[in-house]
Amino acid sequence: MKILIFSSIIAVCAAGIAPYGAYDDYYGYPQPYNYGYQVAGDYGGNQWKQESSDGVNAVGSYGYTDPYGLYREVNYVADQNGFQAQVKTNEPGTSNQNPADVYVYSDAYSGYGYH
Repeated sequence: MKILIFSSIIAVCAAGIAPYGAYDDYYGYPQPYNYGYQVAGDYGGNQWKQESSDGVNAVGSYGYTDPYGLYREVNYVADQNGFQAQVKTNEPGTSNQNPADVYVYSDAYSGYGYH
C-alpha cells in the first residue's frame, strides 16, 4: 500500500498536475465588478453599500441612517495609494477633523443629545 501511494504522488508530480488544480484556475485573475445593496430597517432608517472596481482599484460608498435621522456616509477609493475615505455625518460627538488621512465632515449639533 505504501508503494502505491508513493507511486501515485510521484506520478502526479511528474505530470505537473497540482492535486486540487492550479492557483490561477481556482482563484482566477482580478475581474471588474459592480455591486450594491440597500436594506430598510423595521423601525425606519436604512443602510447601504455600493462598490465598483476595474479589477485593480475600487470605488464605493456605504452608510446608514437611523430612525432618529442620524447618519453616516463613507465615500472611499482603494487604489495603489491605499484606502482613502471621506466621512459625512451628523452623529453627536463628531466634528470636522481629518485623522489618519480620513476627511470627516460633520454637521452634528454642538450641544448634547439629538437635534
